Amino acid sequence: MLGVDSAGPAREAELQGDEGRLQATGERAQSSDRELHTASEGAAQLQDANEAALAEAAQARDAHTEQAQQLGDAAAQREEDVNSLADQLRAWASAHAQARRQAIAATEQRLQSEGRTVVRSSER
Repeated sequence: MLGVDSAGPAREAELQGDEGRLQATGERAQSSDRELHTASEGAAQLQDANEAALAEAAQARDAHTEQAQQLGDAAAQREEDVNSLADQLRAWASAHAQARRQAIAATEQRLQSEGRTVVRSSER
């Protein structure tokens, strides 16, 4: 037993040193665990924020896509309306020119039947 007692104080000091290192390691482990937990919460919050931003962006994209479609449809309708009005105007102009020529011819005939001489006409 003599050898055990003589190794006791050295062994006890060694065990106390190990205990101190174990406590320090435990404290570092707890600190690391808190930091990891904080980082995990931050990542979860960032993920939630990203998902919310993505949903908002998708909603805005869908709304703008729908608006673009409506504006495209409206532009196509206006183009149809413009073409239709242009066709109507051309038809009216042609009919008006023909009516004007007929009116001038009728006026010339009436004047000639009255014995007058037509010296100038805007349609000649």
